[in-house]
Amino acid sequence: MGYGSDASRNQSILNQQFFITHESDPSVLDLFLQTAAPVVRRSCAGETVATNPSPFFALPMMTVFFPYKENGFDQTCAITFSLDSILEIISSNSTNTSFLINDSDELLVHPLTERILRGESMRNYPLVRIMRTQNKNGTDSRQIPFEDPEAPALGELVSSSLIAEVAGEKKLFSFSSFVEKVFNFISEHDFLIRKLGNLEVSHKDFYGAYCKISVGDISVLTTVPLAYILEGVETTRRNNIYLTLVVFFLSIIAILFFGRYAISRHLRRLTIVADKIQSGNFDLEEKQLKRLSSNRLDEIGVLNQSTKDELDFLNTFARFTNKNVAKAIARKEIDFEPHLKDITIFFSDIRGFTSISDGFNKRFGDDSPKEIINFLNDYMARMVECVSLSGGNIDKFEGDAIMAVWGLMREDSLEFEHLPEGSPVRLDAQKAHLAHVKQDALNAVMGTIAMRYALMKYNKDAMEYTAQHENDAHASFKPYIRIGCGINTGRATCGIMGGSEKMEYTAIGDSVNFASRTESSNKACGTDILFTEATYNMLKDEFIKNPSNNFTIREDYAPYEIVVERIPVDFDVKGKGVQHFYGVVNMPAFDVEAFFRRGNPDFVADPDCLKAVGPDGPTTLDEVREMLGIPTPDFAKVNLNAEENKVQVRK
Repeated sequence: MGYGSDASRNQSILNQQFFITHESDPSVLDLFLQTAAPVVRRSCAGETVATNPSPFFALPMMTVFFPYKENGFDQTCAITFSLDSILEIISSNSTNTSFLINDSDELLVHPLTERILRGESMRNYPLVRIMRTQNKNGTDSRQIPFEDPEAPALGELVSSSLIAEVAGEKKLFSFSSFVEKVFNFISEHDFLIRKLGNLEVSHKDFYGAYCKISVGDISVLTTVPLAYILEGVETTRRNNIYLTLVVFFLSIIAILFFGRYAISRHLRRLTIVADKIQSGNFDLEEKQLKRLSSNRLDEIGVLNQSTKDELDFLNTFARFTNKNVAKAIARKEIDFEPHLKDITIFFSDIRGFTSISDGFNKRFGDDSPKEIINFLNDYMARMVECVSLSGGNIDKFEGDAIMAVWGLMREDSLEFEHLPEGSPVRLDAQKAHLAHVKQDALNAVMGTIAMRYALMKYNKDAMEYTAQHENDAHASFKPYIRIGCGINTGRATCGIMGGSEKMEYTAIGDSVNFASRTESSNKACGTDILFTEATYNMLKDEFIKNPSNNFTIREDYAPYEIVVERIPVDFDVKGKGVQHFYGVVNMPAFDVEAFFRRGNPDFVADPDCLKAVGPDGPTTLDEVREMLGIPTPDFAKVNLNAEENKVQVRK
């Protein structure tokens, strides 16, 4: 029974079968606990106390109060149990008498159950007095002789034989065996030798032993008449051991029970959360966090709160840097040394953002920064979702521009390039590497296609938002926008850049600059999504119908088909020669709902925006231009080499 100062928190677990079998009323337990209030207070204060409830139950019983804490409250667990098993042990040999007392010398266990039922005090018993008054060294166990003036006569002791009643059986006590046993105990029982010198033992002479148990300050005492000492000492020792073990194991059970539910269970929960954080999982379920109770006033409560604070910091830290990079750092997977990687780089930019900003300034004045940030946060949150769901990493934001990378966190060494040409190991590694790079390029196109849908949904929401607030005193609005996206696949230097005060994990190099140039060429090409010839060559055999695959795509690649049109303007790229851009028309089998449900299982696509991509999407670049309101350029006047001068390399 859990018991404390707050009665509303008291709990009990009753063995109803016990009360039925012994025809006892459970209310007796409540009556006993009411009278045991001083003991309850001692236990709540931190003591383990044993007491005798037998007078209440009219049955041999014992109650042990174990202190514990729960949710900051001092509690006690009162375990009341029958003494049948213990009485069976100590009553198995009538040669000696074993009994238990508590720190108040109250009789807890005795072979004569009527003494237990009377609730006798053993304070005046000679062995108890000796234990309490003459234990100068404070030992927990001792074997001592003593005299009990009130002991009944045991009968005459004859020199040749002694007939003793032991456990209901007659046993012959021979002189020869008597002498043999005496010599066995000479070294440690000089007193007994002196007593038995003339084979005259008084019925008042006893040999007593006691052992103090740390649990509940219980003392186990055993007395043996000297007439039987030689044949009963081994049994006595065994009984003491058994009795000690019984009480010991009862204590262990209680300690394990409360240790499991008060400490171990909470530590296991804390360990699970800590392991998930260490593995880079910062997005823990609310249910798991609630199980880390910080209302506890002990060390576990402090640890729980510290873990929650650490998780909040890591989530905030991840938002200000890069979530995948933060997780890699937590998992100790980040490579701080710069190295080359084949990656796919993405840039996007809002068309006419300067004019949009001027519009905010004219409309909102001093409040324009807040309104611009709110607008950009709404737009960028949608774009970031597309990058994350397609396996990319946001590298940085530059004003209204976004830089993202696919393959940045991939563990993919280029050491195979140093192996001999045609080596099987090199060919296998090269094949695996190419598959990874190709998948990154495909994921980048899928993420960018998803952005087209997300942008159309944003524009629809922005128009509805503006219409809802047009009559407000300070009418809010969100602008209708168009963006340009550029994708390039190539080799870049990846690693940690910066100093001790500020660092970031990023990619730099010609491939990054070319991706930025590709994005800025959308306006001249009349497109919203362009990718380079390097990305085209990476994807064309499996995912793009073209002469190299006889305009046929394998069935297993059909769900990822990409429709593109080559921009009819060539341009020079340093080190690569004449190049072309490719405008992305659509991915005809793209499933908008399946894509966004990777992050939100309840996502439902807006029917009005499904025309942006997928089965209902455009089939030519002209249809894309018409859908997005992009004028068709006069390609005879387009000079993409001149566009290079407009590129600003993103740092």
